[in-house]
This record gives sequence, C-alpha cells and structure tokens, in this order.
Amino acid sequence: FPYTTLFRSIDTTTGAQLDPVETFPGYAGGHFTDDGTRVAVTVTDPDADTTSFLTFDADTGSQISDTVVLDDAGGTLVQANGVGVEPAYLGDRTVLITASTNGDHAQVVQLDDTTGQQIGDAVPLQGSYFGSAVSTSGTRLVTLSDEYESQSDTSDVEFTVVNT
Repeated sequence: FPYTTLFRSIDTTTGAQLDPVETFPGYAGGHFTDDGTRVAVTVTDPDADTTSFLTFDADTGSQISDTVVLDDAGGTLVQANGVGVEPAYLGDRTVLITASTNGDHAQVVQLDDTTGQQIGDAVPLQGSYFGSAVSTSGTRLVTLSDEYESQSDTSDVEFTVVNT
C-alpha cells in the first residue's frame, strides 16, 4: 500500500510556494477551519496501522501543532453502503472514526483543530463499523457497529452516541 502524501502551501496571489513540502507516508485528507486560518490534516498509513492528525497555518503553510498519532487506526472504514467514511468537521474540531488495519475494531476520536490535540479519550466501537451520522446541531454523533459471533450464529448490534 505504498501511498505518500505531499503537503505544500501555495500563495494564490503570487503562485509562490510558502513553505517546504512536507511528506507523509499514507494517504491524506484535510479541511480549512471555519475561520480559514488553519488547515487540519489527517494521514492514514495502513502499513503502520496508524492515522495521524496535524494542523498547518493557512497563511504560512507551517505546521503549528504536534502530530497526534492514533495507533491501531490504519484501516480504511467503509460503511455498509460501500461509501468511505469521511471525518466530520464540526467548526473547531474534527471527529474521526478509525479502524485497525485488520478491521477487528474501530474507535471515535475528537481532535481540536486549533491545537491539534486529542480531546478526551477515544470511544471504542464494538465489532465492525456500519455507519454514522452527526446531529444537525453538531453536538452528537451516533454510530452503528456490529459484532458477529460465529459459534452462536448471532450478531450484537451497538448504537453509540458521542457528545461532540
């Protein structure tokens, strides 16, 4: 799974590169914070089974937070309908749902877009992740997960509500 992500910041007025190119193993996604001053980036590395979160200054392109590395989180989550799971961007924080590379567990993690730090503890999800939704107010995240027990041929379905 040899993905490499390059992060570079370009001045849209002059076309000049603002800061040296940052290189990260894995594939990435990012978003501007609501005030437009920062870029929050997540990088998933299946080989290391990690997802990393970091924040950049939108004006200079410089990394302004420590890198938070989430272990057992390098798997690609796919909802039951086949659509990939995207982070939820809730104003000043990012909510990630991560899974281990082997898919045997998942977790919900909240990260502060200003400081780049994790907010509280990760919330573990039972079994395989099926889907999630954020309330219209942005204050709750509900997830659905399922754990199959082959000996009894039963599934335990779990709804988890996380205050965001």
